[in-house]
This record gives sequence, C-alpha cells and structure tokens, in this order.
Amino acid sequence: GDYLKRPMGDDDDVPRYIQTVVAAVRADDWDRAGQDIEKLDKAYRIVVKRIQFSVERDALEGMALSIARAKGMIEARDKAGALAQMYEAEAHWGDLGR
Repeated sequence: GDYLKRPMGDDDDVPRYIQTVVAAVRADDWDRAGQDIEKLDKAYRIVVKRIQFSVERDALEGMALSIARAKGMIEARDKAGALAQMYEAEAHWGDLGR
C-alpha cells in the first residue's frame, strides 16, 4: 500500500493537495479552498484504485468521509471545522497501508 500511495503524476499527489487546502483555509481563501478540495477528492479517487486491494476498507472510507466533511465545512466557511477535517484526512492518509 505504501508504495502505491506515492504520486505517479501531478494529479494524484494527495499530501500536496491536503496542504494546499489547509493553506487556503488558513488564508480564508474559500474559493481556492473549494477548488483545491475538489482536486484532493479527484486525486484520492485515482489513488484508491491503486491501493484498494492492499489496505483496510475502513481506512479508505475514513479518508473519503474526512474529505466529504471538509467539503461541507469549506462550503459553510467553517475554518475550524475544515482544518480539523483536513488534519483528520492527513492522519487517515498516514495510516493507509500500515
């Protein structure tokens, strides 16, 4: 799982997109945060296809739920909630493949 999580292009770099979302939320740039969370979601869906058979299904779902919740928080412009969800997503990402 760990090897397959690594980016294989520009559109599947999940850790980078997590950081860009966090930076946008911290800067209260909600339009950019909305665009970046969509990029994160797309990148995660690409990676899931590679790792789905080598990691726990619960871990995959946890990451997907964190992204979905973050989308809602960003839409509501809830800075604390969005940051919390992104840090949770980051933790899930770290746990995938362990």
